[in-house]
Amino acid sequence: MSDTMTISVVLSTYNGEKYLNEQLESIRTQSLFADEVIISDDCSSDGTVQVARNFIEKYHLNNWKLIANKKNRGWMINFKESLKLACGDFIFPCDQDDIWHEDKLRSMSKVMEDNPQILLLASNYTTFYEEGGKKLVPNHGEEREDKSLVKIDFNEQNFFVLRPGCVYCFRRELLKYYDKYAVDDDPHDAFLWRISELLDGLYVWNYSTIDYRRHSSNATARIRPTRSSKLETVLYYDRILKMLSDFSENENIKDQENKEKIIQRLTEWNSLRIRVIKRKDIISLIYWLKLYRYRDCYFSNKSYLADLVLLK
Repeated sequence: MSDTMTISVVLSTYNGEKYLNEQLESIRTQSLFADEVIISDDCSSDGTVQVARNFIEKYHLNNWKLIANKKNRGWMINFKESLKLACGDFIFPCDQDDIWHEDKLRSMSKVMEDNPQILLLASNYTTFYEEGGKKLVPNHGEEREDKSLVKIDFNEQNFFVLRPGCVYCFRRELLKYYDKYAVDDDPHDAFLWRISELLDGLYVWNYSTIDYRRHSSNATARIRPTRSSKLETVLYYDRILKMLSDFSENENIKDQENKEKIIQRLTEWNSLRIRVIKRKDIISLIYWLKLYRYRDCYFSNKSYLADLVLLK
């Protein structure tokens, strides 16, 4: 990597003392060192802060900075505010309980440097469980680990975030959009994914760069969605689509007209969903039938059929 390019790692922690040492060690032993590591703790009640402090002191990590919040801000705000402190050209968000592969910083930085059109690069990841089993997470239903680089175009399907923030590397220039456009309840990875997508700079790299720990505290619960939880989701989408529309109107983006048509179509789809979920009569069935022509806006056909359950 060029000597002129710098790297920042931003790690958000909260009550993560059990696995934190393992993650910190995987950052420290990278084949390419970060120019700065920012650890922002969101007022943990366990020994997380002391674990981080002891680690920094033990290895004399002068370019590592530990921030201990005096009040809990919530993980979304903590991550957003921490990312804005980063000074590196390439910024790597980091979770507290994963394990990075030793070439993560070097390999992803090289891809970014070799491809200046990339604003955000998201890699694959390898899921592992407490029992010790591992498996490669499929990319769009296929197990690929061929180091292929895939551009993610802005469309109805790619409105959904297909990779977690812990496998991102993004250019610092994306940070300038935070204060101007970010919605309070929009996670940093979702915001960065969609903004870079609109700017034609979102790419997925089919190469695993971390071991992604799954356990009871982070595994997605298989709970049947309720009317209230679905309403919360579609109202969130409503806020996000308004933000994307505002972004498209005010920023210099390529193929603006086509992207605004996609945003408008997604808005129509989401507005119909709001009507389906809010009503509890026969009219909601009519709205649901109208949604059929927007079925490609759903993540899957199953998701479209799942909205029918709410009509019971």
